[in-house]
Amino acid sequence: MQAGMAMLVTQIATAVAGFTWMLVEWSLKGKPTVSASARRGWAGLVAITPASGFVGPVGAFVIGIAAGVFCYWGCTGLKSMFSYDDALDCFGVHAVGGIVGALLTGIFAVEQYGGTRGLWKETQASSSTSASELPRSLCMTPSSA
Repeated sequence: MQAGMAMLVTQIATAVAGFTWMLVEWSLKGKPTVSASARRGWAGLVAITPASGFVGPVGAFVIGIAAGVFCYWGCTGLKSMFSYDDALDCFGVHAVGGIVGALLTGIFAVEQYGGTRGLWKETQASSSTSASELPRSLCMTPSSA
């Protein structure tokens, strides 16, 4: 049952993230772009990876929405805010999506799918892991500055 649920939530989060990113981009820029089409779905895959064996369909849906919104911001707002060179938006999708997925795994983990009851404690552990990975991720992103 856990493997089947992992496959289902992976599909749900990917589709929802892609659709959410498209809606956000459409509302802010007037139209969705073809160049972002691969990144849309990839954001959902990155975000659901830490949660795929632990969340149900509702959690996957919310993780997909969060991945679409936050990864879009990571690829547009964050990149322009720090003006770093990332032609393929690897940091915006992988770092931001990974942090979102790690944090939301602790919130939406379900005991019957392999999660635990201490959801707040899981979120605190996820946030400390994400915080420790952020400097490494920043150092590994190439810059043309």
